[in-house]
Amino acid sequence: MVAGLLLCMSVDAVCQESPTQSKLNDEVLASFASLKRKQTADIGSKLGLQIAPEIGKFFAAAEQGDWNSVSNLYTNLRARTGMDQGTARDPAFASQLFQPVLETFGAYEAFVRWDRALLRKFGEDILRSIPDGSIYFGGTDPGRFVITALKEVAGRPKIFVITQNGLADESYRFFLRFVCGNQISVPSDEDAAAAIRLYAEELQRRPAASGERVQVVDGRVNIQGVQAVNAINAIIARQMFERERNNRGFYVEESFALPWMYPHLEPHGIIMKLNRDPLPKLTPEMVAANRKYWADYTAALLTDPRFQGNDTVRRVFSKLRTAHASLYAWRATQGGQPELLSEAEHAFRQAVELCRTSAETTFRYAEFLTKLERFDEATKLVENFGILDKENREVGRVLDQIRKLQQLAGMESTLRRELESNPANLNAAMQMLSVLASRGKFKEMDAGIDQLIQRRDLPAAAFKNFAATYVQLGRWDRIEQVFRQYLGLYPEDAQGWYDLCLVRIQLQQPEAALNSLGQAIRLRPELRQAAYRDARLEKIKLFPSFNQPATESSSATLGKTEPGGAGRASVAGLYDELFGAASVTEAADGSLSIRSAPMRYVMWILAFVVVAPVSWWCWRHRIGGRLAPGFFFASFLIPVLVVPGIALESVRVTPAALTVETGLWFLPTTREIRFSGLESVTEQIETQSGRRSRFGPRHDTVWYFRYRSGEERRMVLSDLFEANRTRVIEYLRRHGVGVRSASGATP
Repeated sequence: MVAGLLLCMSVDAVCQESPTQSKLNDEVLASFASLKRKQTADIGSKLGLQIAPEIGKFFAAAEQGDWNSVSNLYTNLRARTGMDQGTARDPAFASQLFQPVLETFGAYEAFVRWDRALLRKFGEDILRSIPDGSIYFGGTDPGRFVITALKEVAGRPKIFVITQNGLADESYRFFLRFVCGNQISVPSDEDAAAAIRLYAEELQRRPAASGERVQVVDGRVNIQGVQAVNAINAIIARQMFERERNNRGFYVEESFALPWMYPHLEPHGIIMKLNRDPLPKLTPEMVAANRKYWADYTAALLTDPRFQGNDTVRRVFSKLRTAHASLYAWRATQGGQPELLSEAEHAFRQAVELCRTSAETTFRYAEFLTKLERFDEATKLVENFGILDKENREVGRVLDQIRKLQQLAGMESTLRRELESNPANLNAAMQMLSVLASRGKFKEMDAGIDQLIQRRDLPAAAFKNFAATYVQLGRWDRIEQVFRQYLGLYPEDAQGWYDLCLVRIQLQQPEAALNSLGQAIRLRPELRQAAYRDARLEKIKLFPSFNQPATESSSATLGKTEPGGAGRASVAGLYDELFGAASVTEAADGSLSIRSAPMRYVMWILAFVVVAPVSWWCWRHRIGGRLAPGFFFASFLIPVLVVPGIALESVRVTPAALTVETGLWFLPTTREIRFSGLESVTEQIETQSGRRSRFGPRHDTVWYFRYRSGEERRMVLSDLFEANRTRVIEYLRRHGVGVRSASGATP
């Protein structure tokens, strides 16, 4: 309910009052500023960058504890980076030098706003809980900057401090590579590009939510909006975790909740531990220890007058406890541990007690209560918060949402009673499904739709309403199920078959999509031209069957072939199917792998078994002249060179690169084509003069990779690659890399 509102208040738990101190006499800050000055100089020296005079002035002010100058200089430097809306990047300013400035300012701001003893308590309680060699995700500003300052000045513990909120930023990734070196796997630009492609692919399966703006311009994906950037950060953070989880421990101070983390998380002091493998459950011992820890911790904070009088500090500790409450709530509602509902509520109450003016804590707790249908309590909670924070504009919106959900719950109760007394009431059943969708009760909605679509009297409009509901939810598998049931009742609906084709494209089922399109064209031939013009069909236009004539069968085909061409194509296709047989798999890491299938070995060995004795017999009986001994001796190349060669041959595609292994067993060749900076991929069929294949002149399929830098790379497709090229093209399409023929058409 309030997840969208939380996006704008989760990053940082710092309150909005302005600092009043102008001079800070703190050895930690002065030492930290000196370290960051040196770090900036080292980055500049490594990259050959000139350090702007304002950066030198900034660090001089920081070393002297001059907060006003630090703040003013930082504001001017930040404006030159173009980071904020309404600002433009200054080309003369090296953005690679900004991260040390940002970390210095972040630490200074925390030291100004916080009581010094509480700041050290926060930092040291986190640092003491993390073993050397671990990776720590610091999400909030204090969680990143305070921890970085205390760790770097003390020189311990030896941990890697990373903010999960900055991983989509190229300059931050560069900074991490500089700081961490080769000690851990820092995300590369290719990793970020792959994350963007994965996110864009996800948005093809569901509608974009509020705050998600994604555009594809000239084949490049442009991501905008806080929620979209957070989604990219989450994917990259997971990439890091997957690569390092067997080598290092992970610990998290939450900023935005990252759903993929929840199965791995357990409470760990005031932060959380990200376990290598998903936890089957949070044990009673874990929960009891966490409850006692926070009981003692909360009691100590609430009796400390320095804590009571500092809203900034109260918000930070309240957010820490809210993160634990949200973990318990997830475990209770989605992780199979309903017994943790009471623990989630206990933690939420503690979080509210730590800071009653925290909007994030209040709205998360209210969302939890509404899911339990405790609407009156949720309303009272938000109203009390509104009294304390009269300027908060979101209070009214949240209250309206709670009232709407309460009304929907009342409607659901009324409709249930009606359906119990009259199960055949189709109108009431349709209304119930709408209410369930609005309340997020999708399992119940699915069960209700499954029952309804079995009814022979269900009108066509009802099926289409169900499909439209699932489109809004991005649940393409359910849309296909509805359409299949619909077309069983209304098989002559050409538009229905065409729509099913589009659904199957979304499900990445190209052959099934072609079948559906074939039925649509059979029923309404004019859809042929519509299909040619429809950009949504680009992925299946890659398949040869798209350009062949439609038949009465269920296969979808378009266009015409030359007389006699089909026979030649079928022979060549049979050759590819047998002698180019492949095992094609998509691994858990998202890569596509193509290797020779057993049938390919069988066919080549069979060829040897047939050719060798037949040519020997012909030679002995003087049949075929000199061709017979030539074939006899050449046949031995099959076991000596061909079979070992096909064992070596492979194609591997990831969102970041294409790798092809070919060659002789004693002289293998590996070619890698990186997709970073790629502008276009063009396919061209080139005839080799003087060379002939089994079916006429020898033709090579060649791909040209052109980069924005002007570089061009050429690759002749191997036999295995060419026989399975449509699978590679389809994979590349799904990941934002298009392949065009030299004529400009889709190959």
